[in-house]
Parts: sequence; C-alpha cells; structure tokens
Amino acid sequence: MEYSVEGVIITDALLASSAVQRFLRNGISVVLFNRYIYFSGCSAVYCDNYSAAKKIGSYLLEKGHQKPAFISGPTNTSTTIDREKGFKEALLRGNCNFSF
Repeated sequence: MEYSVEGVIITDALLASSAVQRFLRNGISVVLFNRYIYFSGCSAVYCDNYSAAKKIGSYLLEKGHQKPAFISGPTNTSTTIDREKGFKEALLRGNCNFSF
C-alpha cells in the first residue's frame, strides 16, 4: 500500500484472508492466482483442481493401482481442499479401499 498501486496479484496460497480484505478496504483491486476465497470481493484465476484430482485418481485406478496416495500441502487452502475432494471421489467410485 505504501507504493500506491492500483492492484495486486496474489500467488501465495497461505496469505491470510485479512490481508486481502485490507487491500480491498484501501481501494486496491486484488486478483488471486490459483486459489480463491468465497465472498471476498476479489477476482481469482485458477484451474479446476477438483476435476484434475478426480481424473488423476481415476487414471491410477484404471492402471491397476490399488493403494494410491494423496500427499498435500497445507490442508486449509482451497487448492488442497478441492484436490482432496476430487481424489477421494474417484477412489470411492472405483470402490478402492483407502485411508487419509
């Protein structure tokens, strides 16, 4: 904010939502890259992590893998939440025994 910018692009998955709100309160436009925050008032550009992880899980099962693993980063990010959900759904549809 010290630099009087008109907008920021945030790529950090761990930046607190309060920081985003601080930018917005000061009239600085915010674009989140590869993450989103519901009802934040900022724009976001991200891939469909849910569908991608679901496709990966399905692919592993189609190739005969019986114990695929999901390794993630911080569990409180939109990216991890969406990926885990998609991966789990693929394994459930494939009747795969798994634990997280």
